[in-house]
Amino acid sequence: MNPGACRSVPVSYSLTGSWTIAGAITFVEPVVNTVAHYFFDRWWNRREDSGEIVAA
Repeated sequence: MNPGACRSVPVSYSLTGSWTIAGAITFVEPVVNTVAHYFFDRWWNRREDSGEIVAA
């Protein structure tokens, strides 16, 4: 079992009171994070390539 699931199931259940919804959140959340990370990386790489980043 994913260590993140060990935390997310009880937290989701305590917030919703439903094991079904808690389970759905546990499986959907990593998918959403993966998709968001993909698009963030694309944005970040375009930003680096365009020279928008100014070194401090």
